[in-house]
Amino acid sequence: MLDRVFLKKSIFIPALVVAVMAMAGWPNFARAQQHGFVGMQVQGANDLMAEALGMSEPEGALVRDIAVGSPGDKAGFLRGDLILRVNETPVEKFDDLIGAMLQTRPGDQRKFTVLRRGEMKKLTVRFTNWPPARQIQKSARGRYPAEGLSLDALTDEIREEFGIRWGVVGVAVTGADQGQPAAEAGIEEGDVIVMVNGENVWRPEQIDAAFKAARRRGVEQMLMLVENRSGFRYVLMPGGDVAEDEAYADGPGPIGLKMQTIDAAMARALGLGEPGGSVVTDIILGSGAARAGFRRGDVITTVNGRSVKSVNDVFDVISTEQANSRVETRVLRGDYRKTLKPRTEPADRAWFWQEPADGKFMSVGLSLASLSGEVRRRYGLRWGMTGLAITDIDANTPTADAGLQPGDVILQINQQPVTTPAEFEAAVKAAISERRKHVLLLVETVSGYSPRVLPLSDKET
Repeated sequence: MLDRVFLKKSIFIPALVVAVMAMAGWPNFARAQQHGFVGMQVQGANDLMAEALGMSEPEGALVRDIAVGSPGDKAGFLRGDLILRVNETPVEKFDDLIGAMLQTRPGDQRKFTVLRRGEMKKLTVRFTNWPPARQIQKSARGRYPAEGLSLDALTDEIREEFGIRWGVVGVAVTGADQGQPAAEAGIEEGDVIVMVNGENVWRPEQIDAAFKAARRRGVEQMLMLVENRSGFRYVLMPGGDVAEDEAYADGPGPIGLKMQTIDAAMARALGLGEPGGSVVTDIILGSGAARAGFRRGDVITTVNGRSVKSVNDVFDVISTEQANSRVETRVLRGDYRKTLKPRTEPADRAWFWQEPADGKFMSVGLSLASLSGEVRRRYGLRWGMTGLAITDIDANTPTADAGLQPGDVILQINQQPVTTPAEFEAAVKAAISERRKHVLLLVETVSGYSPRVLPLSDKET
């Protein structure tokens, strides 16, 4: 049996799972408004992680997740990067990084040295003010009987109670009465309302104000951008989920956007004169769209001078562009018009739905499958997820105690991205040939991104 570390509330974490207790101080100090905002979730490295990465001793802080469009994203950080220095200050332990961040102010720049896939990279971050939606939240409950909705701000307690992942911003749905408009529209307890009629919300009173403003305009349906464990979706209330465009049968395309064609009901909710255009639902971290400054809720009106009536219009124009071309895109963001110029790129093949393939890896006690369309549907995976799905876990191996479950997705092994069983097998064999006793996985679960350290056995892969 594995040793277990007991935490408060009788929750235990197996010793071979990378504990996140050291990370607890990060969000608390970082949210303080006087310090600079970088928009990353990190945790300290431990002995097992260091051994898996071929390091003689633990040092640095591992990047678990990055907010799209944040200073960390714009600087080029990737999930799985190991931060080793800030300017000339070594990050030997997690507290060193905390100390360095405490010294930052909005507008400051810092140079970070990171270990990425065996190579050292230098990244420059310009810190910003903390966005209001990411500042310390206090409980602010709201009850809306006409809609059958109970809401609350995203406090730490609410996040823990409903399993809401790091990085999510908005207003938590704490109740949706059966038979009422919210429930009939498909809104459920634990969902997070991100936008209402094109406006970002992070306090219940903002949703109340949006409802009242819509009624004054004579708008009968509210358009909400809602996030849950399966990702982002648009919902009309009363009504239901807005049907997704078929343009995403294969993947997100060469700029990394998920969009939705605006129909008549959506146009009325957004205060547009007529249907047409595409509204952004989600953005892939590190994509051309993310670097160009796209935001969820942006309404795309023209691409390279061509009027956009549907999502297909956007794809038709972009598909004719050469890789690494700038695409002039006009968007409507609230009351403002902006021009964004995302750069097309050969879309990461990991973004696209994979051919069916599976493999059983006895050395780590896992059965894995590529993210084919069938696998994505079976496990309800979020749009834009990449990696390998866990389909089975050997109950007779230490991996059974690692907190993993079928439907979790492995993005990396020892910092190497994997999208096929063959790539995973090659990475395991490389670790065994280098006489490593463990491998470090970066895994996406319903609760977000998390590293896992698994022991290697001498069984065949």
